[in-house]
Amino acid sequence: MYKLKRGYSIIEVLLAGTIFALAISGIVAIIIYTQKTNQVSLEKDLALKMLEEGSVALKSIRDRDFSLLIEGVNMGLSFDNNQWNILETPNLEDDTQDRRVRRISISDTSPDIKNIVITVSYPINTKGGIKNVSITENLVNISKETLTDITMQSSNLKIVDDEFGGQETLNINP
Repeated sequence: MYKLKRGYSIIEVLLAGTIFALAISGIVAIIIYTQKTNQVSLEKDLALKMLEEGSVALKSIRDRDFSLLIEGVNMGLSFDNNQWNILETPNLEDDTQDRRVRRISISDTSPDIKNIVITVSYPINTKGGIKNVSITENLVNISKETLTDITMQSSNLKIVDDEFGGQETLNINP
Protein backbone atom coordinates (compact mmCIF):
# COMPACT_ATOMS: atom_id res chain seq x y z
CA MET A 1 0.00 0.00 0.00
CA TYR A 2 0.84 3.53 -0.53
CA LYS A 3 2.12 5.38 2.60
CA LEU A 4 1.78 9.09 2.90
CA LYS A 5 5.08 10.68 4.01
CA ARG A 6 4.67 13.52 6.33
CA GLY A 7 7.13 16.47 6.04
CA TYR A 8 7.70 19.69 7.84
CA SER A 9 5.31 22.53 7.31
CA ILE A 10 6.54 25.90 6.13
CA ILE A 11 5.85 27.39 9.57
CA GLU A 12 8.06 24.83 11.28
CA VAL A 13 10.88 25.49 8.83
CA LEU A 14 10.57 29.27 9.28
CA LEU A 15 10.49 28.92 13.06
CA ALA A 16 13.59 26.71 13.08
CA GLY A 17 15.40 29.12 10.75
CA THR A 18 14.51 32.10 12.93
CA ILE A 19 15.76 30.38 16.09
CA PHE A 20 18.99 29.41 14.31
CA ALA A 21 19.48 32.98 13.02
CA LEU A 22 18.94 34.46 16.50
CA ALA A 23 21.43 32.05 18.03
CA ILE A 24 24.07 32.83 15.40
CA SER A 25 23.52 36.60 15.66
CA GLY A 26 23.92 36.38 19.45
CA ILE A 27 27.20 34.52 19.08
CA VAL A 28 28.45 37.02 16.49
CA ALA A 29 27.47 39.93 18.77
CA ILE A 30 29.43 38.40 21.65
CA ILE A 31 32.48 37.92 19.44
CA ILE A 32 32.35 41.53 18.19
CA TYR A 33 31.87 42.90 21.71
CA THR A 34 34.81 40.84 22.97
CA GLN A 35 37.05 42.10 20.18
CA LYS A 36 36.14 45.73 20.90
CA THR A 37 36.68 45.25 24.61
CA ASN A 38 40.07 43.64 23.98
CA GLN A 39 41.09 46.49 21.67
CA VAL A 40 40.13 49.16 24.24
CA SER A 41 41.99 47.19 26.92
CA LEU A 42 45.08 47.01 24.72
CA GLU A 43 44.93 50.75 24.00
CA LYS A 44 44.58 51.49 27.73
CA ASP A 45 47.53 49.21 28.49
CA LEU A 46 49.68 51.04 25.94
CA ALA A 47 48.54 54.39 27.37
CA LEU A 48 49.63 53.28 30.84
CA LYS A 49 53.02 52.28 29.40
CA MET A 50 53.32 55.78 27.90
CA LEU A 51 52.54 57.26 31.34
CA GLU A 52 55.25 55.15 32.93
CA GLU A 53 57.72 56.09 30.21
CA GLY A 54 56.87 59.78 30.69
CA SER A 55 57.49 59.53 34.41
CA VAL A 56 60.85 57.83 33.86
CA ALA A 57 61.76 60.43 31.21
CA LEU A 58 61.00 63.34 33.54
CA LYS A 59 63.03 61.72 36.31
CA SER A 60 65.88 61.37 33.82
CA ILE A 61 65.61 65.07 32.97
CA ARG A 62 65.48 65.91 36.69
CA ASP A 63 68.60 63.84 37.35
CA ARG A 64 70.43 65.56 34.49
CA ASP A 65 69.45 69.12 35.46
CA PHE A 66 66.51 70.04 37.69
CA SER A 67 66.24 73.48 36.05
CA LEU A 68 65.22 71.79 32.76
CA LEU A 69 61.85 70.98 34.36
CA ILE A 70 60.27 74.25 33.27
CA GLU A 71 56.76 75.32 34.19
CA GLY A 72 54.19 74.88 31.47
CA VAL A 73 51.09 73.06 30.31
CA ASN A 74 50.41 70.81 27.34
CA MET A 75 54.10 70.08 26.75
CA GLY A 76 55.56 66.97 25.15
CA LEU A 77 58.68 64.83 25.34
CA SER A 78 61.25 63.92 22.73
CA PHE A 79 64.19 61.52 22.78
CA ASP A 80 67.17 62.94 20.88
CA ASN A 81 70.89 62.22 21.16
CA ASN A 82 70.27 59.54 23.79
CA GLN A 83 68.50 61.86 26.20
CA TRP A 84 64.99 63.01 26.98
CA ASN A 85 63.97 66.62 26.36
CA ILE A 86 60.85 68.64 27.05
CA LEU A 87 59.00 70.13 24.07
CA GLU A 88 57.39 73.38 25.21
CA THR A 89 55.13 73.68 22.16
CA PRO A 90 54.76 70.23 20.62
CA ASN A 91 53.18 69.67 17.22
CA LEU A 92 50.30 67.24 16.86
CA GLU A 93 52.75 64.50 15.82
CA ASP A 94 55.18 65.11 18.71
CA ASP A 95 55.07 62.70 21.64
CA THR A 96 52.46 60.60 19.83
CA GLN A 97 52.37 56.85 19.27
CA ASP A 98 49.72 55.72 16.81
CA ARG A 99 46.67 57.64 18.06
CA ARG A 100 47.89 57.91 21.67
CA VAL A 101 49.05 61.39 22.68
CA ARG A 102 51.06 62.24 25.82
CA ARG A 103 51.04 65.74 27.29
CA ILE A 104 52.80 67.07 30.37
CA SER A 105 52.09 69.92 32.77
CA ILE A 106 54.72 71.09 35.24
CA SER A 107 54.22 73.56 38.08
CA ASP A 108 56.41 74.70 40.97
CA THR A 109 55.37 73.47 44.38
CA SER A 110 58.46 74.96 46.01
CA PRO A 111 61.92 75.87 44.70
CA ASP A 112 63.02 72.25 45.07
CA ILE A 113 59.79 70.42 44.17
CA LYS A 114 57.98 70.27 40.84
CA ASN A 115 54.46 68.94 40.50
CA ILE A 116 54.04 67.05 37.25
CA VAL A 117 50.89 65.80 35.60
CA ILE A 118 51.25 63.43 32.66
CA THR A 119 48.13 62.74 30.61
CA VAL A 120 47.78 60.23 27.80
CA SER A 121 44.76 60.34 25.49
CA TYR A 122 43.95 57.04 23.81
CA PRO A 123 41.32 55.93 21.29
CA ILE A 124 38.42 53.74 22.34
CA ASN A 125 36.80 53.29 18.93
CA THR A 126 37.25 54.09 15.27
CA LYS A 127 34.72 56.92 15.39
CA GLY A 128 37.04 59.25 17.29
CA GLY A 129 36.09 58.36 20.85
CA ILE A 130 38.92 59.17 23.24
CA LYS A 131 39.61 58.53 26.92
CA ASN A 132 42.33 59.96 29.13
CA VAL A 133 44.48 58.45 31.82
CA SER A 134 46.81 60.63 33.88
CA ILE A 135 49.42 60.44 36.58
CA THR A 136 50.40 63.11 39.10
CA GLU A 137 53.56 63.15 41.16
CA ASN A 138 56.06 65.48 42.76
CA LEU A 139 59.68 65.46 41.64
CA VAL A 140 62.28 66.55 44.16
CA ASN A 141 65.54 68.26 43.24
CA ILE A 142 67.97 65.53 44.24
CA SER A 143 71.04 67.37 42.95
CA LYS A 144 71.19 69.69 45.97
CA GLU A 145 73.69 68.68 48.61
CA THR A 146 71.44 69.51 51.53
CA LEU A 147 67.76 68.90 51.32
CA THR A 148 65.66 70.10 54.22
CA ASP A 149 62.07 69.18 54.92
CA ILE A 150 61.96 67.02 51.80
CA THR A 151 61.69 63.27 51.79
CA MET A 152 63.33 61.33 49.02
CA GLN A 153 60.29 59.14 48.61
CA SER A 154 57.54 60.12 46.20
CA SER A 155 54.52 58.95 48.12
CA ASN A 156 51.85 60.88 46.31
CA LEU A 157 51.90 59.24 42.92
CA LYS A 158 48.32 59.11 41.64
CA ILE A 159 47.01 57.34 38.58
CA VAL A 160 43.66 58.65 37.43
CA ASP A 161 41.47 56.72 35.02
CA ASP A 162 38.71 58.73 33.31
CA GLU A 163 36.79 55.56 32.51
CA PHE A 164 36.09 54.67 36.12
CA GLY A 165 36.92 58.00 37.74
CA GLY A 166 39.05 56.21 40.30
CA GLN A 167 42.43 57.07 41.72
CA GLU A 168 45.13 54.79 42.92
CA THR A 169 47.87 56.08 45.22
CA LEU A 170 51.20 54.31 44.97
CA ASN A 171 54.41 54.58 46.99
CA ILE A 172 57.30 54.69 44.56
CA ASN A 173 60.86 55.85 45.10
CA PRO A 174 62.04 58.67 42.83
